[in-house]
Amino acid sequence: MTDDPELLDLMLEDMATRDFLFQPARYWEHVNLRLEQTIRQNGVTALRSSAHEVFRHFGASTFQDVSRISSLHNRYTHARLVRLLRNVPILGSLLSRIDSDIGRIVENERMIISKCMKAIYDLAEEIDRDGLSRLEDSLQGAPDHYVSRNGKFYTAECLSYFVNLRRATKDIDVGDSPKILEIGGGYGGLCEVATRLWGQSTYVIVDIPHTAYCSTQYLKACFPGRVVDYRQTRMLDRISVEDLTGRIVVLCPWQVDAIRSKFDLFFNFCSFQEMTPAIVQNYAQKVKMLVPGGNAFISCKAESHPVSNDFTQRGVSEPISSHDIRETFRDCELMWTRLHEAIPYYDGAYETVRFFVPELASRASVL
Repeated sequence: MTDDPELLDLMLEDMATRDFLFQPARYWEHVNLRLEQTIRQNGVTALRSSAHEVFRHFGASTFQDVSRISSLHNRYTHARLVRLLRNVPILGSLLSRIDSDIGRIVENERMIISKCMKAIYDLAEEIDRDGLSRLEDSLQGAPDHYVSRNGKFYTAECLSYFVNLRRATKDIDVGDSPKILEIGGGYGGLCEVATRLWGQSTYVIVDIPHTAYCSTQYLKACFPGRVVDYRQTRMLDRISVEDLTGRIVVLCPWQVDAIRSKFDLFFNFCSFQEMTPAIVQNYAQKVKMLVPGGNAFISCKAESHPVSNDFTQRGVSEPISSHDIRETFRDCELMWTRLHEAIPYYDGAYETVRFFVPELASRASVL
C-alpha cells in the first residue's frame, strides 16, 4: 500500500462547499478527528493492523491488539524500577501475581481469536466451499490475525464479508459481471471479496472523504490498475458505469447525482445508522432509482447509536433505528434475516434487511 495525502486533501477541499446531506454526520465528526491525525502521522499502509484502533470504526480489523498488551507487559517486566521492587518481599509477591494474571489474559485472548477464526472459516466452507476456494485475502494493510488453508490466507474480515455476501445473494443470478453499488465501503473489504468472486464485476463505492481515501488506497494495492479514484471523476457531470466496465470506482457522496447507470446489487453494512434520518432518506431515493431490480441489502443494529451533541464524543445527533430504516423504505416489501448471528466474534447480532420492489417480492424467498 502507498500513501497519497494530496488525494485526501482534494476530497476534503471539495467537501467544504457541499450540501449538508453529503457531509459526515455527527458520528463521523468525532471519529474523523482521530482518523485524520492517524492518517497524517502514520499513513494507511498498516490500516488493518489492530495497533491502529481508529481504523476499526470502518471494519479494517476485528480483534483487539493482543501483541500490544504483551509488548507493554514485556517492557514493564524489564523496567529497572520493577526489577528493584521485586526484591521487596510483599511487592515482589504482588508483582508475580500481576505477571501471572497478564499472561493468562494474553493467552486467553489468543485462544479466543484462534477459536473464532476457525468458527468463521468452517461456516464459510459450509456455505460455499467452491466459492471459498476462489477467495483469498490480499493481506494488504498488514492485518495481524489470519489463517492459512490450502495455501491461501483468510482474515476474519474477509470471511465475514464472504459469508454475508453468499447468504444474501444465494437466490440471485447476477451472472459473471454484476454491477454493484455500495454506500459506506469501509476499508474496501466487501469490494475485495466481491471482485475476487466475480472477476468481471463493476463496483462503485460511495463514501465520505476519509474512508473513501482509505478504501481507494487499499483497493489500489489489491487490484493494481483497476481503481478509478476521485481525481479522475471529480470534474465529471455524468458518471456512466457502462464506460467503466470491470473497474472499481470510488466516489464521494456529492457525486451520487452524477451516476447515470443501473446496478444489479446494492449493499450497506451498518453505516446508515451512523447518519441522520435526512441523509438516509436522501440515499434511499437514490438507491430506488439506481437499483431497479430491488436487490438491496442493508445491515443494521436493532438499536440506534447513542445521542451526543458534542462532536468530541462518539454518538449521533439524531438516532435512527432499524425500524426507522424500515419506514424510510416503507414503499418496498421487506424481508428480514440475521446474517451475523452465527459468527461468534461479533458483539451482538446485526439485522440485515433485504428490500424487494413489490412485483419481485412474490418470487423471493426469505434468506
